[in-house]
Amino acid sequence: MNKLRFSRFLFLVSSLVFIAVFSLLLLFRNSGIVTFLVSPFENAISAVNTAVSAPFRALGTVEESISDVIDVYRENASLKNQLITLEAEHSKVVNLESENASLKLELNFVSEHNDLKTITSKVTNRSSSTWFNNMFIGAAKKDGVKKSSLVTSKGSVVGFISGVYATSSRVTLLTNQSKFSIPVKIETTSGNIFGILTSYDDSENYFIISELNSTAAIDKGAKVVTSGLDGKTVAELLIGSVEKSDNDSKGIERKVYVKPSADFSDISAVTVIGE
Repeated sequence: MNKLRFSRFLFLVSSLVFIAVFSLLLLFRNSGIVTFLVSPFENAISAVNTAVSAPFRALGTVEESISDVIDVYRENASLKNQLITLEAEHSKVVNLESENASLKLELNFVSEHNDLKTITSKVTNRSSSTWFNNMFIGAAKKDGVKKSSLVTSKGSVVGFISGVYATSSRVTLLTNQSKFSIPVKIETTSGNIFGILTSYDDSENYFIISELNSTAAIDKGAKVVTSGLDGKTVAELLIGSVEKSDNDSKGIERKVYVKPSADFSDISAVTVIGE
């Protein structure tokens, strides 16, 4: 009885194995079925691969973008530095051209006044805080500069030497608020009138002449030059022109207001006038 049951069980297992083997043989012989069974797995794997690789592709794109931005930034920085350099060089050229033009004017002035002892020099130091008070020039004691000598720029008096040193000299400008005393001559249609240039009115941009030797009327536009009557300063140096005068005042109280011919805001070269 037991042998019969075992035989049946063995027959059943053999049959199942045979069916399975036969089915597999049929399955692998039919490529369509294989494709049908494998295709879902391939699609799933492809989708997973795409999903996994997407962030890495995105990171690569971001990295390239960052690299491009860095390259553009570096290029802009380089161009900016080149622009700054060009602007600085242009500024130097403009300054040099201005200085050369000023020096040429001074040399022309010297050639026209070859009877005078002159020293031409560049302005070496002019502080913004004392711009209209004083400045320093390169001409010094070794060059023969003497204290109280008048100083001109572009043909007009701008100040006088107030200090002489080993390598420079200090020029006190006529626009300084302190008092000074320069003898001048006013050329009028009725004759010359003499007086003393004493101060500067910064609110009106006028020089003030007082102590006049005449009560004669003085017309607007009359030329004002140095007279040299103090025995120290040189005569016939241009100061400016009369803007207005107190024609109703008499004696030493009378005042004449003179518009400067010099441009005190732009002085890069000067000539020191000797005897």
